[in-house]
Amino acid sequence: MNLHLLPPIFGCLALGLAASAAAPGSWGIGAGHGLLLGGALYAGGLRRFLAHARAAGEGEGAEAEGAPRARARLFGGIAIRVAAFLLFAAFQAVAYFEWLPGTDLRWTFVVLSTWITIETLLEPRATASSPRA
Repeated sequence: MNLHLLPPIFGCLALGLAASAAAPGSWGIGAGHGLLLGGALYAGGLRRFLAHARAAGEGEGAEAEGAPRARARLFGGIAIRVAAFLLFAAFQAVAYFEWLPGTDLRWTFVVLSTWITIETLLEPRATASSPRA
């Protein structure tokens, strides 16, 4: 595992835990749910973006002259993705727990989470003959 990935992963896990702690007690959201949310935030919201930014030289190894602008773009992109992810998760949580409390959406959740997980984990790897766009 690349050690440069640890800060964003731990940051996402911390945000997921904070979001679960902020949820109303009546929803029954626990720390485990927060860890899942944080893991989804990293895997679905940031992993590809950070990999692309690192490949483009906008990460930690950015050239000294363009480093401030590259870091500003990097952190701006991270902030937008984190905010969009958390707002979408919050909207879904309110819809599920407040607007549709008697609805059983477990099967929908299983199907969609499986789809997202498989797409994230089994993403085609770039090779010399097939570069990623």
